[in-house]
Amino acid sequence: MSDQVGNESVPPVIGRPFPESPMEVVEALLKRPQQVIRLAEVAEPQRLIGLALALLISAGVYGVVLGTFSGGVQFWAAPVKLIAGIIGSAVVCLPGLYMAACLSGRDVKVRAVAGYLLAAVALSTLLLLGAAPAAWLFSVSTHSLAGMGMVHLLIWGVGTCAGLRLLIRALGGMRGHLALWCLMFVLVCVQMTTTLRPLLGTSDRLLTYEKKFFVEHWWDCIR
Repeated sequence: MSDQVGNESVPPVIGRPFPESPMEVVEALLKRPQQVIRLAEVAEPQRLIGLALALLISAGVYGVVLGTFSGGVQFWAAPVKLIAGIIGSAVVCLPGLYMAACLSGRDVKVRAVAGYLLAAVALSTLLLLGAAPAAWLFSVSTHSLAGMGMVHLLIWGVGTCAGLRLLIRALGGMRGHLALWCLMFVLVCVQMTTTLRPLLGTSDRLLTYEKKFFVEHWWDCIR
């Protein structure tokens, strides 16, 4: 049997059914990313639940690790902000990704592109989860806000690179417009961390409403 996308037939990977449960999705993301790409291309909501759950659980757990640095309200605020920031960044950048894919010569539909992006972000957050024990060790053994920020930035960078690599593979390779989109996505993500601050430190407010560019914010933290 084959799955239908519009008028096109999208067959599953030969010999393997599409993963549906979160654990099956996690295994496929790590071992058989091409299978997840095909799952994302079908973009049926009931089949994307596993990807969405993998994203939410991974981001939530890593957010708790973020909260261990300061404790208190950050134990629940950091996971909420991290999940909101990841989803918000993806939603903000989705229209640009669709346009970049079309300008790069791909004949794709919006829902397929959204599925690809969901798979890429799910892989990124899954790698965050894998690095969570190491991040926790640094959180409980240092008081340096700038140093801890660099650790989390490095971990996020590794996960994001892996997710973007999967996304580029799904869209047929890196081309000019996709390269520009990847740069835009990275900038949106790091600005989102500034918009939702504090993620690591403490504040008398849940959100800091002062407008700041992320470079300025990072420099203030380093000083």
